[in-house]
Amino acid sequence: MDISNRQGDEEAMETTSDDQPNGEHIDARLNLYGNLQPGGLKDTIHGVVYQLVLLTCAAYRAEKKNRNFFLISEAKEFEKFDDLVIDNGVGDNDEIIFLQAKHCSGEKSYSEGDFCKSTKVKDNDASLAKYYDSWIRLKAQKFSKREDGKPKSSRYIFFTNRDIHQSQQFLEDYPITPEMDDFHFQESKTLKFKKDDSRQKFIDAIYSYTEEIKKCSLDNKEISHEVIRFDIVVDEQRYRKELKIQELEKEIKDIANLLNNSTSDRNSNGQPKLKRAKLNRPRNSHHYSPKSIREKALIKLAQERDLQDIFPQEMKIQSEEELTALLGKQEDRISIERALIILTSALDEKINQFLDEFEIKIKQPNVDELQELLLQEIKNIVDVGPRQIFYGLNNRIMYWFKNRQSCVLKWTEFKGFINAEEADIQRILLLSNNKVFEDEYRNCPLFPLQESVSNQELFAFLTSSTIKNNIAVVSGIGIRARVYATIQSLLKDQEIVNSEWLFLDFAPSIDQSDLKFFSAPSYKFAVIDCLQIDITQERIDKIKSISKIATDDKKKIVLLVKDNVTQIDLIQLLKADMIEIGKLTSQQIQGICKPLYHLYLNVGGKDYSLKEIIKNGTSNFSTMISDFDLLCEISLNLKETPSSFKSPLPYGIFVQNDLVQCIPVYDLMDLVDNAGFKIIVVHGVNQQDFIKQLSNRLNKGKKKRFTAEENEFNEIDIKYIFISDKNISNLQNYIKENKIAFYIGNDSNNLSCIEGKYLCISCIDNVLNAKVISDVSDELNLPKPIHYIGQGSKIEKPTHHFITPPSNISIISAQAGYGKSSFCLATRQQWINEPSNNVKWLIYVLLPQLDLSSSKSIEAAFTYAVTKVDWKNWEISLVLKDLESKSNVTLLLDAFDEVKDENYLKVIKEWINQYSDKANIVIATRPYALNKISLTESNNSCSYYGLKGYTEDQQLKYIREYINAILKLEYKISQEQTDQQIDQVSEQINLKLNNTKLKGLDTIPLETYHLCEIITPHLVSNLKAKSQIDVDKVYPKIDFITTVSLIQKFIATKLQLFFVNHLSIPHTILSQWKHQFYGFTASHLELLMIFAYKQEFNLNYSFLSLHLHRIFYNKAMLNDLNDTGLVCVYRKDQIYIKFNHDTYQDYFAALFIMRGIVISDQLSQHIKETIQKYRYNPRYRILFSLTAHISMTGDEIIPGFDPGNSDHKLQFWKMIADESDDLLGAAETKLFHNCLTEYNYQQRQSLASSLSDKQWAEKLIQFLNKDSQQGPANNKTDSQQEPASNIDDNHDEQIPILRDSASNFSASNESNISEKEVRRILRNKYYVVNKTKSWLKNGSLSSAKLAKLFEEIIENSSLYESNYCNKTWDPQSYWDIDGGFSAMALLGNGFNKSLADHFIERIDFDPSWRANPALNAVYSLYRDDLQEESKHACLSIIPYFIRNYCHLTSKDQLHTLINRSYKSIFKYYQMQLPNYISNKISLRKIFENDGIYPYLDEILAHVDRNKTFDYPILLITSLLWIAMQVGCVVKLNVKDQLQLTYESVTTFKLNDDVQSQIFTQILRRILLTLKWQTNKDTYLEKEHYLSFFSDEAFKKKIKYLLYSSFPQRITEFSNEDLKTHLFKNPFLASKIYKNLNYYGLMTPTLANLLLQYAKDNEYLGKKWEWPRQGGIKAIGCVGRYFNQDFAKFLENRSKLYDDNLRYSEEALANINETLATVAVQDRDEYYQKAIKAIKECSLNIECIARSKSKTSN
Repeated sequence: MDISNRQGDEEAMETTSDDQPNGEHIDARLNLYGNLQPGGLKDTIHGVVYQLVLLTCAAYRAEKKNRNFFLISEAKEFEKFDDLVIDNGVGDNDEIIFLQAKHCSGEKSYSEGDFCKSTKVKDNDASLAKYYDSWIRLKAQKFSKREDGKPKSSRYIFFTNRDIHQSQQFLEDYPITPEMDDFHFQESKTLKFKKDDSRQKFIDAIYSYTEEIKKCSLDNKEISHEVIRFDIVVDEQRYRKELKIQELEKEIKDIANLLNNSTSDRNSNGQPKLKRAKLNRPRNSHHYSPKSIREKALIKLAQERDLQDIFPQEMKIQSEEELTALLGKQEDRISIERALIILTSALDEKINQFLDEFEIKIKQPNVDELQELLLQEIKNIVDVGPRQIFYGLNNRIMYWFKNRQSCVLKWTEFKGFINAEEADIQRILLLSNNKVFEDEYRNCPLFPLQESVSNQELFAFLTSSTIKNNIAVVSGIGIRARVYATIQSLLKDQEIVNSEWLFLDFAPSIDQSDLKFFSAPSYKFAVIDCLQIDITQERIDKIKSISKIATDDKKKIVLLVKDNVTQIDLIQLLKADMIEIGKLTSQQIQGICKPLYHLYLNVGGKDYSLKEIIKNGTSNFSTMISDFDLLCEISLNLKETPSSFKSPLPYGIFVQNDLVQCIPVYDLMDLVDNAGFKIIVVHGVNQQDFIKQLSNRLNKGKKKRFTAEENEFNEIDIKYIFISDKNISNLQNYIKENKIAFYIGNDSNNLSCIEGKYLCISCIDNVLNAKVISDVSDELNLPKPIHYIGQGSKIEKPTHHFITPPSNISIISAQAGYGKSSFCLATRQQWINEPSNNVKWLIYVLLPQLDLSSSKSIEAAFTYAVTKVDWKNWEISLVLKDLESKSNVTLLLDAFDEVKDENYLKVIKEWINQYSDKANIVIATRPYALNKISLTESNNSCSYYGLKGYTEDQQLKYIREYINAILKLEYKISQEQTDQQIDQVSEQINLKLNNTKLKGLDTIPLETYHLCEIITPHLVSNLKAKSQIDVDKVYPKIDFITTVSLIQKFIATKLQLFFVNHLSIPHTILSQWKHQFYGFTASHLELLMIFAYKQEFNLNYSFLSLHLHRIFYNKAMLNDLNDTGLVCVYRKDQIYIKFNHDTYQDYFAALFIMRGIVISDQLSQHIKETIQKYRYNPRYRILFSLTAHISMTGDEIIPGFDPGNSDHKLQFWKMIADESDDLLGAAETKLFHNCLTEYNYQQRQSLASSLSDKQWAEKLIQFLNKDSQQGPANNKTDSQQEPASNIDDNHDEQIPILRDSASNFSASNESNISEKEVRRILRNKYYVVNKTKSWLKNGSLSSAKLAKLFEEIIENSSLYESNYCNKTWDPQSYWDIDGGFSAMALLGNGFNKSLADHFIERIDFDPSWRANPALNAVYSLYRDDLQEESKHACLSIIPYFIRNYCHLTSKDQLHTLINRSYKSIFKYYQMQLPNYISNKISLRKIFENDGIYPYLDEILAHVDRNKTFDYPILLITSLLWIAMQVGCVVKLNVKDQLQLTYESVTTFKLNDDVQSQIFTQILRRILLTLKWQTNKDTYLEKEHYLSFFSDEAFKKKIKYLLYSSFPQRITEFSNEDLKTHLFKNPFLASKIYKNLNYYGLMTPTLANLLLQYAKDNEYLGKKWEWPRQGGIKAIGCVGRYFNQDFAKFLENRSKLYDDNLRYSEEALANINETLATVAVQDRDEYYQKAIKAIKECSLNIECIARSKSKTSN
């Protein structure tokens, strides 16, 4: 039966429409037959269909649960449960379900009475009696029992789509989980009868109507007045029962009374009518009929003759009519047997069991719903053709159902139904797999060549009829294509036809299949591709199943498996043949490819001759194509002729500006100490100056390490000597004594007298910085350079050949516009155009276009957006292999500085370090981002290059070539027309450029390109008009051009061309109405501005939605932007606009800022917040510089902007200058400098004049005034942040990245050296460096072991110093500075805190002597990839270099180190500062100074002396110093936490303890003091710390914080401590208590401690001096805690001495003063006691005073 046709018919029947084709007459029969009422079979078919669908659903669910079920329907044996019976199996799963389905097409609900109906009445669907009878019989049948006779787990279900009215009164929910219930449907309910009194009515109904009682007979009746005994016989089983009359007495009496009270009457026919009162109703009721089955049973028994003596006379009914009224008609009356059974409750247990087991499922889905649910279940499991399977299963169930010979469906039959349907679908799908496999090779130019690559072993396996095994495992290289070739051979030889083979991918074809289709009869063999999967045990089991099916059906199976699969095990498990297909041999490759040798292949964007690259073995290409699969894939990309690749540069014009190699510059002493040479020949210096500088650096006072006096050469402490021509003959003798000799080598001829190896250097400045000029690279151990200078040789090679090993990493650093990207693109273009027979890779990678969201592998770089190459999979595989194994890959990583995401930067740096030893890597970046490049120590050396501006000749050449190209290509002007004019205009432009002082123009390529673009339209119009060309008409103000004005003119030109070309507006109209093109292109401009601003600040995409509503635009307009020549529009998940140069994005973002300022609405506020958030971030330096210039000059693009309007002009300046949170002003100064870069002198004066009355501009005005005093600005960039022009002026930005080279010392005979000998060698300063290098190089000693030995050595201080007056030679003299520091710096990750502490101790001991060599060592040691412990050890030393900055001779080293490490420093100090303050500073130690309490008010004056806060102050001042060097914003947030902001925010959070609160005040004081200092660096030096704390208000705050901790801290002391340290010193006690009272910190505890001490010592009487020396004064400070005890003490002391009396009076006066200040709400019990005590004490003191006065008189 055609399922698809049947389904289509049904859908057609369901789909009706009243719509008729136009013009057709509506058939009148629609009205005639439209309202007919369905009846007949239609009324019953729903029930049949319902049952069929339910059967299908039950079978499908059971099959999916893998049950071995039998499904039965309409079997007579199952009586009233015959609709559906399902036996789910044997053993543990022995459940059998009996189900009766009652479907109703209406909405009528069942009621309680429906379940109590007689089995004989109509509409008894729900009669429990009939289901009970079936249940009894089914329980007894074999179907409900196991083989051992025990009962099966059974369920009896009444299944209906109807509801039950008020079911909650007698039914309750049955809690069965959906997993356990095969007949669960959502929204339906499963109920059971409640086990309470509500059940009785149903029990009675069953007793009344069950047919099973009829099977019972009574025997052996014994009747007496007390009991009736009898046997019940059922199925030959006998049960003895007895009925005790006494137990029935009350029931009998009640019935008798009711019958007695009833009266007779006659109806209309004259017949007597019985009126009986209802049982259990009031006795005055005149109506009675038995309601209970027991009442009927008792009345029935009362009529039996043999029982009449037992029952009262009232229960004897004489009238048949009365009996009929009471018990019903004769045939309906209960029998005596039934009555006795009822009264003995003989069936109660059975009936209750039935009611417990009987499940009622209501509100089940109707026919349509059930069909839809089944369809959905099939859809959830079956991916393909679920509807076909649904209809197919229903159809097969119907055929089974109508078969009158059988009512049983076995699980295997139903499984066959499903398999048949699924196989029918899969058969079609499998044919599509064959087609996909064939299509893969159908167009391959290597076919039809299958004879040469067809595998004969496989061919034999597939054609032989005598093979032992029916399964073959095929592995090897390139096997898919070889199998295809073999199949084609079989087809060609007519061994098979095309429908007799299958090709399947194991995943997903077999993984997601039950293998049914393998039993299909129409194929001979199947090929299963397992190449993309792992062969797991589960899959092996599937393969075994496949093999079994194939064996049974005499089919063959071919498995394609990966080479790394354990083939032997697999073959043994499957009992399979093994076929190994090897690589193609070189002869096979050449034989296959020879017909294609004339073709070309593009590899990585470059075309190669197929013939040549097959023969050449430079790349892994020749290895790759031995894989026939890959060779077929590659062959699809062959082409007849090489392509002509268009240059990505504008019009293909590239004139190379000079690329120069940068020379590393080293600190002289760092170079000398690390180089490993004993003789240093110095060039380019004056001898006297050189000696003087060395003396200043190496000699301090009487301590000398350098001398030029020959008579001092042999002194023990002298390490460096100067050799002149006079004593050069003795040079060899001196250097044998472990001296290093300097010699001036100005004349190369005089070097012949030097014996042995020497190092030639050239000093380049007056601070002893040097560069190496001798070629000794194989022997030289270079330290890290300080910076690079662009004084190297010009690179004359073609651009793609300048990178040569061992410098695998090359960095090209230049400012914006110097042509870094053009250089990279031109380099790649030259490589593409250069013929080559070897596969080499030169891959241009535009880093900002990387998408690393899904993968961090370098494979993510191989996309068109990133490389401008469409990569094939085989190309990516090939380049990745070459990256790992060859040296033929060059990566051009462009725009490193434009990568904003820190996570992306981290991944890129990992790539650089991972592949630097396998590939040549070129990194192009602006100088400011150099410090973000960090290389690991294992990397090869790195070369630096710089790009110069155009020379006059280069610029002239570029202008000529560019204008010539644009005229020919864009305007189609002939060469003859243009030659003379081009020469003329080129000369004019060049003359103007070179004779004009141009602000901001450095003849860099980008600006030359802009000029050409600006001038070309004017040139074209003049050429067409044959008029004279005058450059001044193009740019009238060419005497003064800035970068901004040039960009403005360039963009205006581009927009005009867009206006003319894209919008097809004639140029003549544009010349007449020049302002119109802004109006016509306004929406395009708005789009560019909004996207530029959004991308510049990386705002959410919602920002666009919020602000694009201001303009009219559509998607077509976005596409138009591609034609502006300014951008490329990309559509990924979201729209992204790539500006052709980063400067264009900056410019349009600046326009948007100025436009937003003019609008003055919500957007203006957003812009203000954004600018103030990022104003100090160096990433936005160019953006803010452009914005500042536009604010002065304006731009016609900005609607409504008026540069003459001071509000418009100054709004941007107000945003960046107002509300500054930079306390120290370093970042603010850089910001002002940067924003004024494009301003000329007059513009600065104009700005200053406009700002003169603006209070918010105070600092800006100060900067302008200071700047004007230094002369007009003539530099366009920030000298520190990003120096102008070229790399020569950029020392601070050229962050060195070189790593230490390996040592060249021999490692022979050192592996067995003893630890004692190692210590001896390490103690010797002349060997410590060389030997440490050697041991680390050969691995004989680890860095951790050496670190431990160094720790042992430095513990003995005698090793460090020798008495310089002692002439005894001591090889350990100046051990650390002569080698110890350098040796420890070699330890790398072995360097630890103990060694760092040694550095710190030695630096602080003598900074003038040791700071420089220590800095050299740390500088060479530190790198970003150090382990955390070693990195932190390095960083802990840096504050001590800053503290001793004035002693450093190589300050550049420190600046460079800071630039490289400031982020790590911030992070480390962030952790260190709070830990140290809270855990290392003890307040007890503040209060205790050498065991004696100091005066607390003097503590802060001696912060530096007692060292309490010295270290955290050092950390803070170091942080502030670093912040000023880097240009961070320094501020205190609302929580008084220090914040440093550069590219990100670093917050230094302290704890909430008193120490931290004190330090917060110290920090505030430091910042406030520094804020108003002009020379902040000086104030950060050590000797100025105390000036921070001289302010009295500040000291008062600190004293308060200290005293506030006193009440708590005093509890830490014992009583003896208090007596010794506090109260014994009365002056100190009075001072402390005075301040506690002053700050309102007095407590009852403190007062009681003082009182207790006074009382404890009062017995000393007159001998005790404590009261008069301060004790009484202390009591006068207790305030409201004064009491009677204090009063008594004062009275006693006043009686003893007059001065005690006087002090007591003063104390009472002081207490009165304090009490007067107590607020009313604080006048507590203490206060009241104090008032009372002081009044009494004052009176008593007055009496004592009068008494003493009288006595004296």
